[in-house]
Amino acid sequence: MWKRLTLGHERLDAGNPDAHYSLQRSLAAYDFARRYLSGKIALDAACGAGHGTLFLAGSARCLIGIDVSHEALAFAARTPKPGVVFCCGNLFRLPFQDKSFGAVLSFQVIEHFASPDDFLRELSRVLRPGGTLLVATLNQKKTSHGLNPFHVNEYTFLEFSETIRNHFPTSEFFGVFGSPRYLKARRREAFFGTLFLRLDRLNLRNRLPRSCWEWLYTFCTYLVNAWVSRTTPSAKQLSVRDFDIRTDGLDEALDFIAVCTKETA
Repeated sequence: MWKRLTLGHERLDAGNPDAHYSLQRSLAAYDFARRYLSGKIALDAACGAGHGTLFLAGSARCLIGIDVSHEALAFAARTPKPGVVFCCGNLFRLPFQDKSFGAVLSFQVIEHFASPDDFLRELSRVLRPGGTLLVATLNQKKTSHGLNPFHVNEYTFLEFSETIRNHFPTSEFFGVFGSPRYLKARRREAFFGTLFLRLDRLNLRNRLPRSCWEWLYTFCTYLVNAWVSRTTPSAKQLSVRDFDIRTDGLDEALDFIAVCTKETA
C-alpha cells in the first residue's frame, strides 16, 4: 500500500483512495500531454509526489521529475519506472544546462508563484528551440473560492493567455471539461467552500497565521475528499475518460492547458 504523505502542503496524495476523483482530473492533463513527448527528453517541473510523471512512463525517451520537496520525491521513488528519474531542485534555478529538453511540463504549478514571469523564463531557458512547453492551471472563475492559502496568483483565461504569450507568442490553448458524473462530485466538493465563505464572518482565513491556515486547509481537504468519495459512488468509478480537452468555450473550462512552442533563433 502507498505510504501516505503528511499534512501541511498542497500536493496531490495518490496514496489517498478518497482523492481518486481529483487524481483523475489531474491525470487527464498528463494523458493529453503524451502526444508531445514521443522520442524526447522531457522535464516535469514541480512533479510533486510524481503521480503524473509515473503515469507518463514510457511516453518519452527519458522523463525527469523535479521538485523542491525531498519528502514528495521519496514518495515518488517508491514506484520506480523505466525511463523516469526524479531529482530535487529549485524551480527558479533549475540544475540543467540551457536547451536541455525537447519538452517541458508544468501542471498546476504557476498559480503558486508571485513571479510567474521568472518561472516561465527559467522553463524557456532549459527548453530547446522548437521544443514544446505545456503549462496547466485551474480556472479561477470555475474552481476557486479564494480559500487556498498555497495559491498566490489564480487566473482567468484572459489573464493566463496573456501571461503565457508574453513569453511564448506561438501558443495554443485548451480547456479541461468534466463529464456529468465528475461534475456531480465537484459540486459536492464546492458546496463546502461556499458554506465556509458564508460562515466565516470573522475572516479566519486571513486572521490565522499562514502556517495554521495551510495545515487546516489541507486537513479539511482530506475530510471533504472522504465525504465526497463515500457519498458519491460514481466518484470511485471516474477515469481520465471522464474529461474532454478541447479549444472552445475556455471560459467555462475547469483547467487551462497552454501548449507553447519555443521559437527558433
